[in-house]
Amino acid sequence: MPFTASVHGRRREATASVLLRLAPRRPWSTLRVSAAIRFHGIRMFLRGLPVQQHPGHRTPESAS
Repeated sequence: MPFTASVHGRRREATASVLLRLAPRRPWSTLRVSAAIRFHGIRMFLRGLPVQQHPGHRTPESAS
């Protein structure tokens, strides 16, 4: 079964003034998304999903 997603709304340019005007309208959006991601991670950990270590940061000097 294929995954299908869609987004509805009006397209707006993401300028600083637009973002500052819209931020007070939904002050908890960022916090809610961040909490949901952490909650999902905790649930996966409690179900026994093995933790994968994040690879170290590679700089151009360390790539060669």
